Amino acid sequence: MADRRQCLKDFLMSRYGVFVYGTLLDADLRCEVCGRSVPAAPARLPDYRRYRLRNLPYPGIVAEPGAEVVGQLLDVDARTLAALDRYEDSCYERRLLEVDSEAGRQRAYVYVIPQARRHLIDPRDWDLDRWRRWARRRG
Repeated sequence: MADRRQCLKDFLMSRYGVFVYGTLLDADLRCEVCGRSVPAAPARLPDYRRYRLRNLPYPGIVAEPGAEVVGQLLDVDARTLAALDRYEDSCYERRLLEVDSEAGRQRAYVYVIPQARRHLIDPRDWDLDRWRRWARRRG
């Protein structure tokens, strides 16, 4: 029984890097989703591009050689990672990718649009300020 408790404790104490590039760049929304303030550091994801999603207010990213997505790197625990998984809907797939941050290159979880859902991509760029205006209008 003690081994099981220690295993659970170790799991809950684990830390995970998560690269965010869309609505979770907004600190207020990130706090609401995560249940607490989660600091973020500037980061970049090479060889991916951010697009709008068709008929949806948030973005998705797909692999695109030579492109780069500017975002932020979060350092989260297992509970916060689970909250992020619940927030990201079924059109995304969480993958472990290489991101660049002030600390150098590191692996982090990233929510991407898988090949099977590429039809959701709108070829226009997604813009955080435009999303914020949309979110304010919705109240």
